[in-house]
Amino acid sequence: MIFVVDENMPPWLAGMIDCYEQGVRRGHRCLHARDLGFAGVPDEEWIKKLDDISDRVSILTGDKAILRTANEKAAVVFAKVHFFRFAPGWSKINARDKALELLKIWDKIEIESRHETPCVYGVKASGSIVRLRPTSDY
Repeated sequence: MIFVVDENMPPWLAGMIDCYEQGVRRGHRCLHARDLGFAGVPDEEWIKKLDDISDRVSILTGDKAILRTANEKAAVVFAKVHFFRFAPGWSKINARDKALELLKIWDKIEIESRHETPCVYGVKASGSIVRLRPTSDY
């Protein structure tokens, strides 16, 4: 399984989770959109390309505006990805605490990503994860 952190979140988060996955856990990969050559690429374009990378992809984003356009919604449905949208409160957390909080909830994110039906999730700064709806409903 591959987790992709979009450009609205810092690259070091992807690196931290990737190190954790490779060194301690199950060996999933976590890459930043820039690592995949998607720097500056519109969301609907790079999301569609994720289907070529792996058949199991989850996106982590801090972009509250994503999924507002028909093209972005169609890309998420096409790519069959799990989509974790981090609430605005995450941007107010300092880097150290953000890293700690993300590691605390990482098991939950990984478990939700195993579901056969790709879904959109809300990730609150408190650490709770809410399944909003299947991506096919967009």
